[in-house]
Amino acid sequence: LAAGWSKGSFGSSGKQLDPEWACNPFEANGRLVVDEADPTKNVWVPFDSRCRPSNLMTALYRPPGDTAPLIPPRPTSRQAGRTFLPWLMNRTVVLHGDSIDRYHLKDFCEFVGGRLELITPDHPACPPMWRDPRGDAERKRLEEQWAGRPREGWELTNPWVCDIEVYGATLVNVFTWGLEGAEEFFQTERWYHPPARWTDRMDHITLPLLSGLAKSLDRPQIEHPDLVILNSGYWDLRKYTEEDFVAAGFLSRPYPEDSPIPYTNLSPAREKTWEREARLAIKHTAEMFRGKEGKARNGPPILWRTLHHPPRHNYAPFPRVFALDSLARKVISDLRASQDLPPFSSPSYRPSIASPPLSSFSEPPNSEDLGLSHRLRIDDSGRIMLGQEHRFRDLLHPLPVPGSWVWADVMLYEMKRAVEGVDR
Repeated sequence: LAAGWSKGSFGSSGKQLDPEWACNPFEANGRLVVDEADPTKNVWVPFDSRCRPSNLMTALYRPPGDTAPLIPPRPTSRQAGRTFLPWLMNRTVVLHGDSIDRYHLKDFCEFVGGRLELITPDHPACPPMWRDPRGDAERKRLEEQWAGRPREGWELTNPWVCDIEVYGATLVNVFTWGLEGAEEFFQTERWYHPPARWTDRMDHITLPLLSGLAKSLDRPQIEHPDLVILNSGYWDLRKYTEEDFVAAGFLSRPYPEDSPIPYTNLSPAREKTWEREARLAIKHTAEMFRGKEGKARNGPPILWRTLHHPPRHNYAPFPRVFALDSLARKVISDLRASQDLPPFSSPSYRPSIASPPLSSFSEPPNSEDLGLSHRLRIDDSGRIMLGQEHRFRDLLHPLPVPGSWVWADVMLYEMKRAVEGVDR
């Protein structure tokens, strides 16, 4: 079967579903139609005309100056091009990633006219800054410095929330510094605050933040997200760039942009470490976000957001971006193949046999079925942006159109798919 196609898609009951799910357009080969003047015309179109494009953002878009209700007065009516999306009611999306995800959330919130909020240290839902219980006097001094970081630092790395009040829907973004963290390089920056490691930020920021938001917004469902979007890549690559320039004798930034140093291959040692840490991070996430009955295999879908290719950039050099994104896809494929598929899963998602890990590291065995074969998915918005490098707001971040619009289309497609139980 061609990529993205299945003989028939089935819900959790085994009943055949709408033809909308016969093909995942974002997995299919196609072209990105771009219209900078009208966001609603931006859409990924498969070359195979039988595969229906998906542009669910058009049902939510509120143009500047539009004051009409986001939800039409009658559920079946259309107003200003919008339609009611019943599957979005009272849903929660978690984005545990980096500044790409922050921009996606902020742009999405502006597209739909949602309420955007920065979680400042004095916000009632904000978890206290993590402090190392084993820290010495110097560590305690640094922790006081981090606790007093300026507001411009908060805006870059504190959590952000988008509240779509009329839908009761909530999107939450938490910033991470890469899988391993790199505190030694960033500890004096105005935006740094601990913990450094990806999984530690999940445990000490994301999870308690969701509990706090559930209380402060009076939405208990926030503690049980419907979709979890993960990523790590650019900050891992930045760590490697910092290490390589320091090893070459460059002791302070800025580093020369025309240097070939970060454009060398990723070393096998780095690939092994990254693969190991990514596997642990994804499995940890699957364990933390469970179904309401407490079973991990019934937890929400987990999307891994793919990397896009930025213009020339020391911290995200082309060859390493491609290599790390390819390695991430291997990790996803292997983890999916590591567990049996549920009885009614679509044939298009039947994985191949897992390939052996690059590292000899022995993972602790899972104490339970995490359901990765059906929970773990790819968010291909990064791949879809290949060739759009002239539509960036800076050296790393795509413009809202088409970048964040395309991402939002993928996110909404996966949310609807999750709620309707497709491939579960």
